[in-house]
Amino acid sequence: EKGWAWNAIGTLKYIGDRQAPDYVLSNTGNREGNISGDVKYIGNRYDVSAYYSFYNATIGIAAASHIGNVSDLVRAINSGMPDVINPFTYNINAPRQEVQHQIAKLNYNRQLSDSGTLSLQYAFQQNRRKEYDLRRGAFENVPALDLTLTTHSAQADWKREQDKLTLNAGIGGSLQTNSASADTGIRPLIPDYTKTDGGAYATASYKVTERLIADAGLRYDFSHVDAQKYYQKTRWESLGYEGLYNNFITADYGTQWLTNPNYTYHNISASAGVRQVLSRAYSLSANAGLAVRNPNPSELFSDGLHHSNATIELGNLGMQKEKALKFSATAAKSEGSFTFEVSPYLNSITDFIYLQPTGIEYTIRGAFPVYSYKQTNALLWGADLHAQWQITPGLRYTLNGAYVNGTDTRSNLPLVDMPPLNFRNTARYTFENPSALYLELESEAVFRQNRYPDNNFYTDVLTDGATVSTLVDISTPPAGYQLVNFRFGASFRLFGLQSSATFAVSNLLNTSYRDYLNRQRFYTAEAGRNFTLQLRINY
Repeated sequence: EKGWAWNAIGTLKYIGDRQAPDYVLSNTGNREGNISGDVKYIGNRYDVSAYYSFYNATIGIAAASHIGNVSDLVRAINSGMPDVINPFTYNINAPRQEVQHQIAKLNYNRQLSDSGTLSLQYAFQQNRRKEYDLRRGAFENVPALDLTLTTHSAQADWKREQDKLTLNAGIGGSLQTNSASADTGIRPLIPDYTKTDGGAYATASYKVTERLIADAGLRYDFSHVDAQKYYQKTRWESLGYEGLYNNFITADYGTQWLTNPNYTYHNISASAGVRQVLSRAYSLSANAGLAVRNPNPSELFSDGLHHSNATIELGNLGMQKEKALKFSATAAKSEGSFTFEVSPYLNSITDFIYLQPTGIEYTIRGAFPVYSYKQTNALLWGADLHAQWQITPGLRYTLNGAYVNGTDTRSNLPLVDMPPLNFRNTARYTFENPSALYLELESEAVFRQNRYPDNNFYTDVLTDGATVSTLVDISTPPAGYQLVNFRFGASFRLFGLQSSATFAVSNLLNTSYRDYLNRQRFYTAEAGRNFTLQLRINY
């Protein structure tokens, strides 16, 4: 209850190539060495804590997704078979990523009175990302992308509870800098930039009656982005920037412009809601919210290869803020052997930002699909479902489901990359014995997405010495799939310490499938059957 407390965690991973049911997913291994920990002091009416984590990983990118020429790329996308299949190995070659991520946090919490609290937090994050491509000569071991993203943030939150009223208020700010190394010899995907954010909020919750609670909130946010970016003049013209954003140009370097884009945003967000308790078990709630989201630097400035997705992404300097008006409701039953929660929603978004496939581009790094950031007006509606049934004291059944329908209201066409209807059914039996042994069987059903826009295009492919205009089917979603997962575990004492062991098999039936939301689906299937054995000791 008082005094010092501490915690430490370490993780090591050494993983070779994943495997689909029919072939090896070449160059998909990874290495990880991670540590994290915190120390806390609890005093009279206050506590102070410090936290640190370090994530260090080398991640292989599927070799089949980085293809040398347009003909091979089109064949890989249209045929559904990987262009590269090698024997299993633990080696990680290019293309690969090397990532180091650090987080440090300081927290101070104070009980101001019997009804009031104050929380202060400072956080530091630094993300160093290197991406290695298939390069030769002097650049063989030089990363093609070398970014360092550093963020400082501070937050203060105040809360007061008195009678029927609960008040919350807070202020916060952050300073973020992105530094792209010039030693790569390649223009970075994301340029150097500085981003400054600040905001303040207030919320109130009022207990109108014993069964009716109303709440409301208001938030103001400020953001400023200052970037330094080189544009090839040909790219500048093809994106339609000539004459439109010439005020950003600061220097002429022959084939390139040096630009200094600056953006300042002021946003107001608000929400209001009510919750009605119908009985001890049942409740209804409804909420309406106005939210504004600024375009992030990747949506504004992207200009190059997005390594892990194997796509060239192009930002848009003309991006406007997303403005969303969302209505949601929840019906819930929280007591008894059968409980559920169902939450339908409707979300109308002006200037919705999305990525649209627009063609193929051949560069010195290979041939890749091109995705461009676009904006439209969108209407999204759907529902989330969670239900749980305690059939017997030991047997429990859980159902989770989600559906979303997205429409581009300007063109009256479906939105791209909307998740399809999916359900997850889980049956878990826990034995009544000291070891708390349990068995769990899970079925994950993902339906085929039948609502999608036609973004297919033609490109010239060299066939038998002649150039042939060939359709590239980049739009058609893959078939739906069903996965079966199994796990069992037990809790016990080991050397006097509370411990547990878990054995799990994912994709038990070794099903071959591709996920619509994974752009690697153009080149390879998802991983097949996987076994995991875990031993955990709580000290």
